[in-house]
Amino acid sequence: MLARAFGLEGSPGWRRILEETIMTRPLLGISQALAALEVRSGRVLTQDARRDLIAAWGEASAANQLHADALPVLRGLGDRTGDRRLRLALLSNTQSFDMDFLARSGLEACFDVIQLSCHTGLLKPDRQAFLAAAGMLRVPAGEILMVGDSLEDDIEGARAAGMRALLLDRKAGSRGREPGAVTSLWELRDRLTAAWERA
Repeated sequence: MLARAFGLEGSPGWRRILEETIMTRPLLGISQALAALEVRSGRVLTQDARRDLIAAWGEASAANQLHADALPVLRGLGDRTGDRRLRLALLSNTQSFDMDFLARSGLEACFDVIQLSCHTGLLKPDRQAFLAAAGMLRVPAGEILMVGDSLEDDIEGARAAGMRALLLDRKAGSRGREPGAVTSLWELRDRLTAAWERA
């Protein structure tokens, strides 16, 4: 809807334009994000269009839900050992507002480090975003496994930073292009458990 409203739909790199505009700095809310997009695109919204976008954003934010495997797997991985030898980080391209679901859902408590593009100004797949997360974790990049659902942003970006990477492909649409992809966090947990048992 945002791309269409600002005349970006169908343009090469439209998603990156939206991300660079609203996901690389703190903004107070969707109204401020829309104003930033007006400046970036040179297109001023009508009051009706602005109202519709604000309402749609609110509905989409309220509808956010975690996959059923997220909390049990992340909690289990984080508690794998008493000394917490397995550290978890969340690295996300996201806006700074309407993010209260991280705490409300319990997701925030699963991670040792949370690095959001709106705070760092770094968007995946920039290798610096991954290296910054590694620095926050205090873990060498070569010892990190990045698990993500985007071949370009997560997998290619992590590999460019020297990390191992594993695609989470819930629809199993990229398995042929990305061997070894997992279709759920349950599958990830089982693979990691098997690897630990072999070690």
